[in-house]
This record gives sequence, C-alpha cells and structure tokens, in this order.
Amino acid sequence: MRAFASEADDYGLAPNARRIAVSVHGEVFTVPVEEGDIKQITDSAARDRNVDYSPDGKWIAYISDASGREELYVTATDGSGQAQKLTDIDALKFGYNWSPDSKEVAFVSSDSKLRKINVGTKQLTEIDASRYGNISTPEWSPDGKWLAYSKADASRTTDIYVISSSGSDKEPHKVTFDSYDERSPRFSPDGRKLFFVRTDSIGGGGGFGNASVQIYSVGLEKLDRDPDDPEERPEAEAPQPGMSSGDTGFDAAGPARRPAGPRPPHETKMDWAGMKHRTRQITRMPFPISTYTVAPDSRTLVFVTTEPGATFATPVIYSIQEDGKRLTRITAGGPPSGEGEGGGGGGFGGGIGDLNISRDGRTLFFSERNAIYSVALAGGAATAAAGRGPATGGEGGGARRRINFNVRVKINRPAEWAEMFGDAWRTMKYRFYDPNMHGMDWDAAKAKYEPLVKDVGDRQELLNIINEMIGELNASHTGAAPPPGGRAGGGVSTGYLGVELEPDKAAGRYKVTYIYEDGPADKDWVKVNVGDYLIAIGGKEVKAGDEYWDLLNDRLNR
Repeated sequence: MRAFASEADDYGLAPNARRIAVSVHGEVFTVPVEEGDIKQITDSAARDRNVDYSPDGKWIAYISDASGREELYVTATDGSGQAQKLTDIDALKFGYNWSPDSKEVAFVSSDSKLRKINVGTKQLTEIDASRYGNISTPEWSPDGKWLAYSKADASRTTDIYVISSSGSDKEPHKVTFDSYDERSPRFSPDGRKLFFVRTDSIGGGGGFGNASVQIYSVGLEKLDRDPDDPEERPEAEAPQPGMSSGDTGFDAAGPARRPAGPRPPHETKMDWAGMKHRTRQITRMPFPISTYTVAPDSRTLVFVTTEPGATFATPVIYSIQEDGKRLTRITAGGPPSGEGEGGGGGGFGGGIGDLNISRDGRTLFFSERNAIYSVALAGGAATAAAGRGPATGGEGGGARRRINFNVRVKINRPAEWAEMFGDAWRTMKYRFYDPNMHGMDWDAAKAKYEPLVKDVGDRQELLNIINEMIGELNASHTGAAPPPGGRAGGGVSTGYLGVELEPDKAAGRYKVTYIYEDGPADKDWVKVNVGDYLIAIGGKEVKAGDEYWDLLNDRLNR
C-alpha cells in the first residue's frame, strides 16, 4: 500500500462543486471539497486517468488501459456497477469533452481524428480528420450543435475550426483568418462568442516564451450595435449598485452576494461571413497567457500568466472582462519545488492549470503541480472558502485553500510492471515519428521482450528491458527513465468488523456468531444480529472460505 496525502495526477470538478474526482497513481477516487466520505471508483493495475464528470453529475469518464490499450470508459459517480468501455479504437486517446446533455462524448486520438460516441448506444461517428498533425481537444457549444477545435494546415500553423456536431455536415468552417497559430477555443456559456489564444510571433520557441500569446474573441452572430458604445449597452448589463470594481457579483463593503449567474443558453447562430470583422484582442499582458477559462456569466475570463521575480518567475491568475477592462489579480502560485508548499514556476505557465469555475461563479478551482486548490472569485477576497486546508496565497493575491484528502492505493508491483511495459510499447508505436518504425516489426519486438517482464525484480530492471526494446529502433533521444523522485510505500492497516464469523457450508456464507460489546457492529445504526450472514464488503461479494481480510485492508473513511 502507498499513501497519498492531497496529491493527484489530474482532477475533475463535480457540477455542484461539492466533490472532485481525482486520478491518483492510476486509480480514480471522488473526494469532498469540504466534508464527506472518500469513494474509490477504480481498483486495478491499469492506469486510469483524465477524469471528468458528466454535466448532469451522473457519470465519471476516464481513459484507461485496462483492456491492453487506451480506451475511454464511463462509470457511475457512486462507484456502483461495472465501468463501461465506450471505445474500441487502436490509437491513443487524447482530450475529450462531454456534450451539454451528457449523452455523448467527443474525443480526439493519435490517429489524428475527431470522433464522438453515444454513451447509451455506443454509436461512433467520425467528425473530422487532420493530415498535418493532431487535433486539439474539442469544445461543445452550449446548445450541443457545434464543436470547436484547432488543427494545423499544410504550413503547420494551427487555426480554429467549427463543425456541426451531428456529423451531417462534413465541412468544417475556419473561424480564424491570420497566418499565426490559434488554439484553445472556448465557447461563451451564452453561445454568442468563441474565445481562443493567438500566438502572433514565431520567436521565443513558437511564441510560448514571449508576450505574443494573448486571448482573443470572435463574435458568432451578426452585431446590430457597437459593443463598445456604453450608450448602446443594454440596461441589464449595467453594473449594479454595491458591486465591486471587479464586477464579480460581490459587495465590497458587505457579505458575499449571489452573482447574477450564467445567461440562459440559446441556439448558437453562426454568421460565417462576418466573423473576420468581429475578431478582437482581449488581453495585452506583458507575459504570455498559458491557460484560461470562461466564467458562467459569459463576460468574465480567468487566465494564468507569469510575473518575473528575483529568483524565479511566479505564476499568477487574473480575471478580465470580455471587453479587455477590469483586470483583477486573483492569486499567485507558489515557489518552485523544494522552496515551499504547492510548488510553482518550473515551465510555461508555472505549473498552474486545470481551471474550473463553479456554476454559481463564486469559486475557482485549479491545480498546481500535484495539488488542487480553490480560491474565491471576489477580487481576491476569500469570502467563499472551499476546502479544509490551510490558507495560502501569493504575494498580493487572494487567499487560496488546498483541498485536503488522504487515500491509500493498493500496489501490485508485478502487475504494474506489466502495465508499464505495455504503456511504453504503445507510446512508441503511436508517437514515434516514423510510422514504419525504421522497418522494425514492433509487434514482434513486444513478443520478444514482454516474457522477460515476469522475472523483473525492481523498476530499474524493467527500464532496462524497455530500453533494450526501444534501442532496436536505432533512434537517438529515445528511451525510458525513472521519475525525478518517489516515496516508499507504507504498511497495511486492516479494519475490524467487531463480530465473530464462522463458515456455514450449507448457506455458502459466513455466519455472525458473536457481536463484541462496544465494537464497530454494536451500534444503534448498524443492523447486524447474531445469525445474520455476511454477503459483501465494500460491494464485493464474500462467500464461505474466501479470505475476506484483504477487503478490510486500508478501508477509506475508516
């Protein structure tokens, strides 16, 4: 067993913002933001990752290699029932997104295709394909009728495209018209605009090291008035008395008020001909934008950039209005690893990402390295704290709180080493620059080296086998290496039921023969009596003769 204290590889926010789903060492858990029980959703040697709640909160989607190759799965949020494998495609699965009605999932894969799949019927529809590289994660319009994404053309620069999600119209519409790279499209929740990031320079490592990476928007509908004319602005959009200068729906002089909330979505209408004239720049930051999200009010954007420091660059989260005004500093990230809790710096964007805003617009959730935080969206004031961790914050920023949880993952080393070997083989198969693998039969290489894995004694021996296999490709700058650091696993803690059990051969079950006074089973709310039978532990069936103690090891919430 290995313990993980508030560490996650990735996370997804529940629609009600009360729980998050996390991927921890290849297993999926759901944990409370404030109070509640932890639930383990998956339990195997497979690597389960990229978790995301469906908009209706009933399902959790994730990518897993449980079948021997990466596929998309969905499972109930309460962990009941068997997970459903949605896809059966011989390719790595990259980004995906749920449709607004929770009935479909759109995804992209290493074969440079954009597809969607119906969760109920498993019907698969190919939407688009790229000849010049991978397609970005698709984004649904609020009404579910359109998908936005970026892909490269023959010049290898990327543009934003919008295509019908039904699959009936096979022709994508390009909605960016400059010779620079555009990426990361996001629809506004009201369906009237599409936001994206433009890199208007080829310097600094493709634009990611300079201030040319900024947020833009394009209006999807024909405009009947000048959006910058305050006299023409609808009265409903005027600031309300008592609002702070950040226009976030909180009274600076009093307690937090409920924000106006998202505008109701309407049918997203496309005026293709006029989009070039409705493209405008929103941010003009001195340093590049790394990631962003759009608030439920459709008018506020939250983004991450960096600020220089004496010894390292600091990641900083800002908010800004869609007209480029009311720039507000929300919070700052921590120092690089080894210099403080949380960690920041260290690469483009400073390690902050995965921005999610609660549906009421009050709270921002984000990840920084392997931790997950929340911060109130009230001009930096922590008025709607989420999480139970100690408050921290960057200099000049709002207070943020780490979401605390403790989970323990059962680790089967031989099974994990077999999974790691398969993962390495798949990575080379689908990501190697030469699809012909330098003339080598890659399936034969797997058959040659895979039998050796069963005799592996530690991770380094596994890496030696993997690197021997990769070495046969005779390609430079390829191989496998251990992570920078790690932690040793802890011991096993076994729970106790507080009852005596004896096998009943006739019933095929364990029978309760004695209940210990003041024990776990001796409570008013525990309905156990002498003569009852033990049917299951944690949803797993137990029969007479089964070694049920394994099911009591490191029980969550106990």
